[in-house]
Amino acid sequence: FRFEALSQQCPDWALEICKNLNTEPRRDEALEDLASIWIEGPLSDIPFRLLRVLIEAIADPDSKDSVVMDVLERASAGTAELLQDRREYLIPLIASARSISEPRDG
Repeated sequence: FRFEALSQQCPDWALEICKNLNTEPRRDEALEDLASIWIEGPLSDIPFRLLRVLIEAIADPDSKDSVVMDVLERASAGTAELLQDRREYLIPLIASARSISEPRDG
């Protein structure tokens, strides 16, 4: 079973598998891994609609913040045209990033 292949060919399924893992730490870890796989690919292939759903599904605030920042960093490499086409997904992430606090002590 190749999770990377599934995540590229059937991103909806990959996301559902991650969201249905049996413990919160496992779910969060799998969701973070899935986000990493998606953002490593060509920017035009990143499923930004699903990334927004993925980020909302992460329970741990630090993990969620980390994924938001990774996605925005990756998106920053995009052309103006590509970013304009994805703005409906990126604007909420930018708003989320603006509210990220200082690192939490833990």
